[in-house]
Amino acid sequence: CKTRQSAQRQRYISDVLFQMLRKNKLDDISICSLCQKAQIPRRTFYRYFDTLTDVIQYRFDVWKDDYSRFQIQHGFSSDASPVQKLEQFLLFWEDQSDFLEAVYYNNFLSGLATQIIAANLDVPNLDRLINNTDGALDPEEVLYFIIGGLMSVLIWDRNAKRRCSRAELAETLYHLMTNALYIADPRQAVAGEQKDNAREF
Repeated sequence: CKTRQSAQRQRYISDVLFQMLRKNKLDDISICSLCQKAQIPRRTFYRYFDTLTDVIQYRFDVWKDDYSRFQIQHGFSSDASPVQKLEQFLLFWEDQSDFLEAVYYNNFLSGLATQIIAANLDVPNLDRLINNTDGALDPEEVLYFIIGGLMSVLIWDRNAKRRCSRAELAETLYHLMTNALYIADPRQAVAGEQKDNAREF
């Protein structure tokens, strides 16, 4: 957009779509129904977008700039620790309530969100995580798994009776992300159990 007014109109259209996605599947939303909700003529929509998916993609592009501003506003530095980076991530996306509810209601959005966010996130110790699997996992697959998990945790925490602080959640997640969740050779686990049993006797 070349003018501030056009940029605001684009943002407004995306706001309305995500409000609708909180209670409706994307397949059930038409460009016509979006225009009615936003109270704009269809030609205004087509001035900025071709499809509803374009609106979603646009919103992720905007969030990149929003995230940079968010970091500056909250005094986050580029040399923050991995735990602090995770806390930043959680704080930012927790504030995007429309987005989280839309992801919860529309399963396909989580995959799209994961791909876009993972492309712009520096995940701590990712190389070590991949090397521990002897190259069995593709780096992108690892990123998608991690980001998808973070989104799921945020959505789960929003509905929990006792909510965790972002710092507490970041510490726990960092521990999970940097420690093996399984043993590559199952025989090691069996051998370990046999030793423990021997000690008991």
